[in-house]
Amino acid sequence: MRYDPSFASASARAMTDVLAECSQRSTQRDDTVRIALTSFGTRGDVQPFLVLAMALQARGHDVTLAVPPNVLEWAAQCGVRIERIGFDTQAYMDSPEGQAMFASGNVRAIMKRMQALMHAHQDLLLADQMRICDGADVIVAGVLTEDHSAVMAEAQGIPLIALHLAPLMPTGDFAHSLVTTRDLRSRLLHRLTYAVVERLWWAAHRDSVALLRSRMGLASTRRPTQQRLATTGLCSVQAFSSHLVPRPSDWGPTQRIVGSFQVPKAARRSLGEAAPAPQLAAWLEAGPPPVYVGLGSMPVREPDRMLNLLGQVARRCNCRMVVGAGWSTLASLQDPSSEIRLVGAIDHDWLLPRCSAAVHHGGAGTTHAVVRAGLPSVVASVFADQPFWGARLAQLGVGCHMPFRKVTCDSLERGLRLISKADAVAHAATLSARMRSDPNPVSAAMRLIEESRLDTICYAP
Repeated sequence: MRYDPSFASASARAMTDVLAECSQRSTQRDDTVRIALTSFGTRGDVQPFLVLAMALQARGHDVTLAVPPNVLEWAAQCGVRIERIGFDTQAYMDSPEGQAMFASGNVRAIMKRMQALMHAHQDLLLADQMRICDGADVIVAGVLTEDHSAVMAEAQGIPLIALHLAPLMPTGDFAHSLVTTRDLRSRLLHRLTYAVVERLWWAAHRDSVALLRSRMGLASTRRPTQQRLATTGLCSVQAFSSHLVPRPSDWGPTQRIVGSFQVPKAARRSLGEAAPAPQLAAWLEAGPPPVYVGLGSMPVREPDRMLNLLGQVARRCNCRMVVGAGWSTLASLQDPSSEIRLVGAIDHDWLLPRCSAAVHHGGAGTTHAVVRAGLPSVVASVFADQPFWGARLAQLGVGCHMPFRKVTCDSLERGLRLISKADAVAHAATLSARMRSDPNPVSAAMRLIEESRLDTICYAP
């Protein structure tokens, strides 16, 4: 993906138009509750926001969901008002450069490249934020949109609710997932890892934040967004299970752990993922429960080689595998053997209970779906919070973890044999029962969002 200079000038013109539109619409507010949700990234990043947007709309709220162009058509099938934000994130991940970058597992290099992409499309991102958030009563933002959405919330004097899919707020209980998954045996060192990430993140985003603040008539600031939001007293929605991550002992009352969002059946039908292919159902019934292999939206550089590896492991372990290809290039291939079946996007709640174990990349959504289904896991992580979830499952005795770049026939065979032991299977069943007994996390998140409108908002300088 290359930066087109003409794109910047077009985006600058778009920002000018948005400023005029914002000024006009600011005088047209009524008593309708308007909720803007801003998300960015791959399907795994956007899906929880879509689930929440659908629930808020069904509750009678006026909802707008911002998504990148790579998931725009997919999200629009669910009947929520969808707005485009930013650039196509999947295009870079599928490019030769992106595939090589993610395959390397070099966190610093990946972050640096993604920051460069965000900077190259800065004008577009800011114009989109201004258009989408103008006139909202509440803004709900993901990690990748939080900095700019916070500016829009401050400019309008409205609440910003941060929605996190993994623990990112400072704690002494464990290190930041982007730094290490090891126990540093020091609460101070653990907290320092969050300070390091915050400093690097702010260094990459402060210029664009300053530009947006200037556009919105706000004074400049030197304080990182998370520090400034911490002084407002607004809650953040932690959309993961406390059974996987017990509430950190030093988190305050504004950090609300509600659980992971499930895609409702109505949404699955809208997305065309509710009814499995008859051939797949027949294949599942014709043999023992298979191992589920899911790589989410992560790029696979050599799909033929990956399928060959999976076939060898299946024969060694005398098992079958159903490969959830997601949006990777695997989805376009044919089933390589009788032991392997390829599927595209499919209802996890239907498929996973029909499996015996799982191999996946460790995305937050997939991790929770696998645990909810009672399956032990081999996590082959690539980036971001994926190593964190792999380490958590290993600590809980329901999985093992390895970097995706180190996956071989031998390592994957060892992992599958390890998680097939009776204690791992029993622990997975127990953890599943606990997670299923939790209250509805989407309902809890909606209550927090609705209650935030009653808060007195004070954005400190």
